[in-house]
Amino acid sequence: MKTIVFGVALALVLTLAFFWTWGRFGTKATAIHMGVVGPEPTAASVTQVPITNMGHVSRIQATGLRKKVKAPDLPPAALARWRELEALGHLPTNANTRDLRLAAMTSWWGQSLDPERFWKGRPIWLDEVSITQAGIFGRSFPPIPLGDHKLPVFNERQKSAEVRLAESMALTIPPAECTSEERCFWGQWRKTHPNPPNAIAEAQYKVGCDLAMFRGRVGSVDWFGQRFETHDYARIRDSAVGDKVEIGLPQEAFSEEALRWALIEGTRRQQLKDEQEGHTRPGVLSGTLDGSLLVDAQYALRDLTPEEQKNADAWKLSYLRRLKAEKTDEMYLQAYLKAWKLDPKAVFGP
Repeated sequence: MKTIVFGVALALVLTLAFFWTWGRFGTKATAIHMGVVGPEPTAASVTQVPITNMGHVSRIQATGLRKKVKAPDLPPAALARWRELEALGHLPTNANTRDLRLAAMTSWWGQSLDPERFWKGRPIWLDEVSITQAGIFGRSFPPIPLGDHKLPVFNERQKSAEVRLAESMALTIPPAECTSEERCFWGQWRKTHPNPPNAIAEAQYKVGCDLAMFRGRVGSVDWFGQRFETHDYARIRDSAVGDKVEIGLPQEAFSEEALRWALIEGTRRQQLKDEQEGHTRPGVLSGTLDGSLLVDAQYALRDLTPEEQKNADAWKLSYLRRLKAEKTDEMYLQAYLKAWKLDPKAVFGP
């Protein structure tokens, strides 16, 4: 009996000692594990987090009261930085990996954002800009805009590219906050609303590259003696275009002519980027199995003429006129006109 009592008493003492030790050193141990305690970072040892388009941040605010937090048990330098982040209310433009970890200890990290302020004066798009601006407040997704939205049943296998992008950005340490409603909402939004111009251009370029390579194979015979016919190419083209239209991208953007010009413009953009970075990549002009050019080399070395640009923009005019006829929100039309540098009168008439 005495042995049992002694064992219980010993277990109780050890338990109390454990919790006292954790309360005294646990926060610091966790901080060490997260990487916020240690030698002061140097330019070579700290990963810079690219945060752009910060001009909109000043009017984004968290809704409700901040959660109550007490100053963490950190070394003086880390604690001073934590206080700066706590006062700032969001990640700064020069945030590094240590800032990310310290930000997770602040009162504002992961707090819901005010949708009215967040979306004021701009189209509601789940793009890199909106994801980044939500992320600096510790949110995986931008806030759901105001309105009576019927949320779909969320299907893990049908996430849009933007949703996957947002979730991949959330897989950092610490993870950003999100709700199931946000995941459902944004997973369906792009299927029923206009897509960002850059999302359309990227999809066009990818489909254009793929189809150009398959088009170059028409008439060829593979290693198994199978001839690749025109109808084989048509089947692949229809499938590729159908997949993009199904997720909400405009049909007009994927005609043969639209894809041809999108491939030319995408190649030119890549060429200019390489020149700015001091790279030379002649391979950007080729890629078919027989080494033939996807794009005539002249287009990669010069800007389009006014007449060529008019031809390249033809599908955009058709798309915008359809949106206008469907009474699409004016903010989307204006955003497209600005991004594509189109004259409203040339598109819709005087």
